[in-house]
Amino acid sequence: MILKFVRPLLIIITFLITFNYKTTSQTRALSLYHNLTQNSGHKIVLVDKNLQEIKLIQENSLHRTEAINSLSIEIIPPGNANNRSTAYDNFPEGIYFSQKNLKVQNFNNDSTIVALLLNYPNPIDSMYNKKDFNLLLQTSQNNISKNKGCIYIQNNFSKVTNFITKNIPIIITSNSDYWTSLSNKKHIKSRKHWSNFFSKWKRSIYSNNFKQFSEFYATLISEKKDLQSIFNKYRQKNILFSSPIIYTTNNQTLIETNLSDSSGKKLGNLLLYLIKIKNRWKIINWNKRTPVNTDKKLILKNFLQDWSQAWENEQISKFISYYDSSFQSKGKNFKEWKNYKISNFKEAENIQVGISDLEIIDKKSNIITLEFLQNYSRKQYEDRGIKTLKIRKDDSNQFKILEEKWRAID
Repeated sequence: MILKFVRPLLIIITFLITFNYKTTSQTRALSLYHNLTQNSGHKIVLVDKNLQEIKLIQENSLHRTEAINSLSIEIIPPGNANNRSTAYDNFPEGIYFSQKNLKVQNFNNDSTIVALLLNYPNPIDSMYNKKDFNLLLQTSQNNISKNKGCIYIQNNFSKVTNFITKNIPIIITSNSDYWTSLSNKKHIKSRKHWSNFFSKWKRSIYSNNFKQFSEFYATLISEKKDLQSIFNKYRQKNILFSSPIIYTTNNQTLIETNLSDSSGKKLGNLLLYLIKIKNRWKIINWNKRTPVNTDKKLILKNFLQDWSQAWENEQISKFISYYDSSFQSKGKNFKEWKNYKISNFKEAENIQVGISDLEIIDKKSNIITLEFLQNYSRKQYEDRGIKTLKIRKDDSNQFKILEEKWRAID
């Protein structure tokens, strides 16, 4: 009699769990991040002090966010603090960027990145007179200076250095409650708030309303900096502001917008730093960055990085999306090759793909030929060789692989 009721109950519970998982995974969002632009694919690095993890997060074409890698870390406060617990609690939290790669020479004269120096203190830290020390993302505990604070990454440091560029924000937080969904009411409300905030700030400039413009800034900034000259500069140069990207934590917010003139020429990025004053967000500082480097080799390197990460993470649909429908391999057409790869992925475990020594060896019309050293390994197998790819952009301006060759080396 009991079994008669238990079985239907188990079916219902299983359905609800499955439904909830699918819904969550399909609409996942990062509560610390609002992309108000039309562009997707942005990257974020999240350092979780509570979970002792660093997460490499990427946004997909539908503005959903996913952690493509989570690595274990150890937080090492600076100096020989008597109370390590207090030093840990006071370890910086906020929004930072990589400022410099620290390298060492190895035995064959190649240089290896061993640490990333972050821009600590950022403008908000400086306002609060936070202690000035070198804040590092580091691969080894060896030779950590007493004046350095360190986020020690225990394994796979190359995944971090391959992922991070100077334009990717690194958010350090002790609040682990940062995953939500795109349909979450609180998330929607926050997104709407920041959209309205930026629109009104921008409108105050376009409508030549200095009084309204100054209300967005903290009083201490209004007293110390000539806001009128900044306002006049925006007006006189007819500067246009793109839709922004918002990064926000409990204690600070960063608004990033692209600048251009009336002819469309890119002038760089404007970073607005905000804190809460009497429960209202106020701008306390701003920085301008030079235009983003669009060097061809960097763009192609990012393409290869995304392709190899899809391979490592066994995201078969995403991996196959990097190939053109005309792609052929070893006598197989695209459909046959696709079925072969799906079968291959099911059998593979612990895939690792290393890419180095990228060369652009040929460019004819719209086809680019890339050659690089590929180190591949999976459970109980590894190989090393030269991979050659021919790629071109499709109608949607995305690179697609047309041809692929590989030759083994000793």
